[in-house]
Amino acid sequence: MSRVRSGLIGNLVALVALVAAAPAHASTLTLTDTFANGGPASQTIWTLVVNNDGCSTCDVTLTAFFEDLDGAGGNVNAYTGQYIDSVNWTIDSPKVNPTDDGFSSTTAGSFADWDFQVDAKLNSNQCDPGAGNEEICGDWVSGGIGAGFGPIVNGSTLEWNFSTVFDAALPLTLTSGNIRAAFNTINPSNENLQNFNIFSPGGGKFVPDDHINTQDISTPEPASLLLIGTGLVAAAKARATRKKKA
Repeated sequence: MSRVRSGLIGNLVALVALVAAAPAHASTLTLTDTFANGGPASQTIWTLVVNNDGCSTCDVTLTAFFEDLDGAGGNVNAYTGQYIDSVNWTIDSPKVNPTDDGFSSTTAGSFADWDFQVDAKLNSNQCDPGAGNEEICGDWVSGGIGAGFGPIVNGSTLEWNFSTVFDAALPLTLTSGNIRAAFNTINPSNENLQNFNIFSPGGGKFVPDDHINTQDISTPEPASLLLIGTGLVAAAKARATRKKKA
């Protein structure tokens, strides 16, 4: 009996840990850049995932997928071989202002390669500080300002991670936001970096977590956990009694 009970208690503890660790709520913004540079069809899919459940310090992930449309390398992404030198994201509605970008890691180089700012906006000369829009903007600063991470590989994915601090708690429902990015190219005649393209759409709508394969699981209150534990122990006792009678 004690062995059964300890096993059930262990399972209960594991269940509680799993539920507590699960993301409570997330919203995602997806914007597609169809820039083809005069060539075949091309698209780069940008996503901004915000884990928001009344948090004022929230995990945010910005991702760029440089899609290879035919999957065989014949129709390469337009940004293949180019360099990304700045990225920019914002939550436009509801407007909750960030006070610390909380940039933590990236697959586009390393943490030290980027300088992120609050209240800056992307333009052709990287991020413009003091833009007054309370946006998060980051510049590539390694190897000389304006260089950029690259060359970009066809079919690759780049990611930037944040634990952003806001001046108020984010609500469960995020309505709209925007993502921007700027790219450079190398002029083969003089090997100097030049502006290649700026992705700057008008913005888009966030989609709730049930559309992005994450679970909206609330952590049970202590009373609920006690009821679950009591039920499991009672079930174990009943099972042990049936075994004795048999």
